[in-house]
Amino acid sequence: EDPTYTAGANDLLNGTVTLTLTVTGSAWCPGPASDMIVLNFTVCDCELELACNDNVRPSETYDGCDASAAPSPLDPPGIVFDTVTLVGDECSVLYEVITSSTGTLCPDGITVTYTYWGWLDANDDGNRDMDETQFSCVETFTVTDLSDPELTCPSNLVMECGSDYITQITDWIATATASDVCDMDVAITTDWDGMQVPDLSCDLSMGLDITFTATDDCGNTATCIRTVYVDDTQAPVVTCAVQTTPVECPGTPVFTPPTVSDGCDPAPTVVFSDVTTSGDCPQEYSVTRTWTATDACGNSATCSATIFVEDNTPPVVTCAAQTTPVECPGTPVFTPPTV
Repeated sequence: EDPTYTAGANDLLNGTVTLTLTVTGSAWCPGPASDMIVLNFTVCDCELELACNDNVRPSETYDGCDASAAPSPLDPPGIVFDTVTLVGDECSVLYEVITSSTGTLCPDGITVTYTYWGWLDANDDGNRDMDETQFSCVETFTVTDLSDPELTCPSNLVMECGSDYITQITDWIATATASDVCDMDVAITTDWDGMQVPDLSCDLSMGLDITFTATDDCGNTATCIRTVYVDDTQAPVVTCAVQTTPVECPGTPVFTPPTVSDGCDPAPTVVFSDVTTSGDCPQEYSVTRTWTATDACGNSATCSATIFVEDNTPPVVTCAAQTTPVECPGTPVFTPPTV
């Protein structure tokens, strides 16, 4: 029978062991007989070689506000290594990942770095010591703000002709709002020079376009265009003059024209129409004149005045000289008067 021996922990610790082999003998080989053998133990050094594999992710840029927008480290960290060489018994290989971030979100972005370490823990203390064989793989990601802000612009502005244009435009621009996931104070600007105003446009076909731009800290922008118009919805002011009335027949009405003004149109168009109404006798009547003033935008206003024509003067009767006396048997013959 072949003898066997398995070395124990104390043997490895002491470095040597002495074995005694004894043979009791047999019928053809008298015995007993014995012999000794000395075993010397040498602890072999562990050898390790690791290589980064395809699990190491390529560098990419992610949209976000801080380092948390980058992908999480791989778990377990040893997944990024392939073992090229591992020599030795009871070799302890450990892995860990170290996370770091540098830079600012704007303008260049935050650099998030994952450094994966694999090492031969020679002293079995669980720590990665400088004198231990170690290997590393690195992943690098960039986080920056790639999203445009959200810009809310007011509706188009229609101003009444003759009003305070500059104040209205300034107040209207101030109603625009903007928000951003990363920037809590988004700047809003416009291309308005602070003085320009549009011309009057009665049908709102022409106006002043103003571009609003919202810009966050990283230079992302959002824009919208709104239009400012000037309209005229107010009618002219027409004031009739005091007329001379009544007029004694055979005179005819003579009207004094009204005064007309408009806030936008310096010369509104003025027309009139007359309505004649019969009186108590053929010589008496009245005339009502209505003036209509219309501005450039079609707004109109009217006023009316009436002049009466009356007949309050009695006729003038002048008797003619008569032939008198008349000799009998003649009879009187009268000459009619002039009227």
